[in-house]
Amino acid sequence: MPTDLYLAGAAAWLPPAVSAKQVAANGGYSEEELTANGIVCAPEGTDSPPEMAARAAATALSRSPGVTSEDIALVLHAHSHHQGQAFWSPASYVAREIGVTGAVAVNIGQMSNSGMAALELALPYLAARPGAAALVTAADRFRAPSFDRWSADLGIVYGDGAAALVVSGGGGFAKVLSMRTRTDPSLERLHRGNVPFTDHAGAEPVNVRRTKVEYVTEVGLPSIIERSTAGVMSVVSGALADAGLGMDQMAVVVLPNLGRHVLAAQYLQHLELTPERTLMDWTAHTGHLGGGDQLAAVARLVETKRVSAGQHVLLVGAGGGFSWSAAVVEVLEVPDWPEQTAMPELPADV
Repeated sequence: MPTDLYLAGAAAWLPPAVSAKQVAANGGYSEEELTANGIVCAPEGTDSPPEMAARAAATALSRSPGVTSEDIALVLHAHSHHQGQAFWSPASYVAREIGVTGAVAVNIGQMSNSGMAALELALPYLAARPGAAALVTAADRFRAPSFDRWSADLGIVYGDGAAALVVSGGGGFAKVLSMRTRTDPSLERLHRGNVPFTDHAGAEPVNVRRTKVEYVTEVGLPSIIERSTAGVMSVVSGALADAGLGMDQMAVVVLPNLGRHVLAAQYLQHLELTPERTLMDWTAHTGHLGGGDQLAAVARLVETKRVSAGQHVLLVGAGGGFSWSAAVVEVLEVPDWPEQTAMPELPADV
């Protein structure tokens, strides 16, 4: 889908990080996975996800020249885990906290691809409303005992935090040239396995290792790899074609914040990328931020001046269900944002 919309502001909010080496030394993380994943620390917070999202949103809005809370017509809040209350709307909380009163507030629960899914949903909404802007937030907290960030999944360490983008039809520091999303519901059992349905959330701790092993045992790993690769390649090739650009013209390719060996097998190999063309050096300090990986990465790119005007960035997302998204963004200018929001306070041994 070609677009004529812009990213006006971006920010993240990450709590201080916990050392992976220290967790491993205390028996909470295996030495083998410490080496294979390459994740040196992960942010660990005490605030609820919507609280973190509101902070990121306020900063992103303050970084958006010409956009005020009155201009926001749509608030999309993305998440993949518990949002602090059992029966409520976190999107409405975020809107209220930053003073947005006239917008439609909607929650997006497309697992790890929820941030990218929210961005794509915002694009046609704004295209039909010239002059309006949208706020996209993503936030998650993966807290024990319901979720062990270090051992709940295979090849992934989960980090707490939030990120936000302000999307506008009136201009911004970057232009969204194209975006594609694809779904394949045949893979939904990767995150369900053979586990029976329950009457309420939190009956047992999240154990993605078990559901994935159950599904892989039944259908075989080659089948899953084939479908996953097809999904990634479809959205990437489609977004690049819509933008009229090639992979070699992407200055940076933002991938999901997964472990190093998973990224190599599922993304680098098939997209013919080297780690230097990605943000793997940054993601080693954040872990997987749920649906916020790509949103936080945009803030990181600008805050560290990793990109310059005229360059292009490819954002790639994937999430359980299964869905994949890709967006091509052209950098128009690099704002001077002195505060670096997308890197957590690091532990002493990192």
